[in-house]
Amino acid sequence: IFPDGREPSSNGRVGESLAVERRLARGARRNRDRRLNRKNKLLERFVVLGLMPEIIEERKALEALNPYELRAAALDRPLTPHELGRTLFHINQRRGFLSNRKSDGDDEETGKIKPKISELRAALNEQTLGQWLFDRQKNGQSLRFRGQDGDFFADRAMYLQEFDAIRNNQEPRHNLSSDDWDNLRNGNKAQGFDGIFFQRKLKPVERGRCEFFIDEYRAHKDLPTAQEFRILQEI
Repeated sequence: IFPDGREPSSNGRVGESLAVERRLARGARRNRDRRLNRKNKLLERFVVLGLMPEIIEERKALEALNPYELRAAALDRPLTPHELGRTLFHINQRRGFLSNRKSDGDDEETGKIKPKISELRAALNEQTLGQWLFDRQKNGQSLRFRGQDGDFFADRAMYLQEFDAIRNNQEPRHNLSSDDWDNLRNGNKAQGFDGIFFQRKLKPVERGRCEFFIDEYRAHKDLPTAQEFRILQEI
């Protein structure tokens, strides 16, 4: 009469809950909404700082600028305020891989990505990521990190290093204060601004209820009493 709420079983294993697919879709929507919200707040901050024009049509015209060329040029010459805004906004679009997991070594995806990150770090050869990508663009090579065989993968540290290099070269040439640069990089919670490289932490996992005293939470596994209970129960 009532469906069991799971996928059909296969290979003698119980099927996954039907809620799994819904949960993954919900997580993708949340990530997209957060990314768009961060982008819109960054644009508003750029307008306040003079790094983007207030008129939307003028902002759209800046899309014609080559962001990879600007990221490389930011280390060689002074950029105009709008060129600097275009450069930093492009860095915000793809911020590199950063895992929130504590056990990266046990994660299959992370295990595949880390060797590609090391290969890219060796290929940079003291260049920033933007300079390296601009050289690839001039040679007609792919610029996207798709994670395919033979491809590279960028991590968050590479983008942070590039941002700091651009800041060191451009800060004396613009009217932005040191606090403005810090807020663009890390955000400012007091002002409700997350910054380019802000990443929310995972919510802590709540302990389950005790099997015998259901009004109490389970003890931490590292407590001597919990270890003793496990020994008595299993051995």
